[in-house]
This record gives sequence, structure tokens and C-alpha cells, in this order.
Amino acid sequence: MIETQLNKLTKTINKYFEVDIFANTRKRDVVDARYLFCYVAYNTYNLTYHRVAEYFRRNGKSFDHSTAVYGINQYEVIMINNPKAKLVMAQILKEIDKDAHTEFLIKSVLEDADDKVKEEVSRYLNEVYASSIG
Repeated sequence: MIETQLNKLTKTINKYFEVDIFANTRKRDVVDARYLFCYVAYNTYNLTYHRVAEYFRRNGKSFDHSTAVYGINQYEVIMINNPKAKLVMAQILKEIDKDAHTEFLIKSVLEDADDKVKEEVSRYLNEVYASSIG
């Protein structure tokens, strides 16, 4: 079952980045796409670094666990430096995890918001979640 999810994730990332994450290249978009895959596989599907690397190797890409670690740690840098990555990440999460998608969108909006907007959004979310629990 996890293999099916990983294949879907691969297809989605390849489609939106317009690359092949298993290609033998170091072009920036391909590397960013690979690292985004690592981040989602690790954080959404709870794969170990070793299993992430294993998935790449099974698909013909030389990869080891330390590359997966490095890629996951590069997530914030990619989100800042590659505008396409933020859009792709939003689309990936929309397709695979609605709650994570909502959280990602809220964080993205709040990054550029002033303190007053952050307070209002925070208050609103607290009210919404408090009323849905009670």
C-alpha cells in the first residue's frame, strides 16, 4: 500500500515540477523535487531515511540515507528559494492530506502577514477548533 502512495507522490511531483526525480542529473528543479519527495515521504508517510533511499534505488537512482537526511533538512531553504516548490507542495498536500494542506496554507499566508492579522487568524482558528471539539 505504501508503494502505491509513493508512486502517486512521485507522479504528482514529476508532473508539477515537470521533471523526473529519478533522472541522473543535478539540475536545481530536479534536486528540489527529489528533496521535496524525501520531505513528504518522511513526514507524511513516516518512512525512515533508509526506506526513502531504498525507494530511489529501486527506481534506478543512486541514493543513500544520508542524501535523504540532507534533502529533508533542505526543505526550508527550498521553500524560500524556489517559488515553484511552494506551489507544488500545496498541490501535493491538497491531493494526499487535506489537513496538512490547510495547515500549510495557513502558515504560508501568515508568513507575510502583519502582527494584527496573525492575532486575528489565531483567535479565529482557536474559536473554530474549540467549537468543533466541544
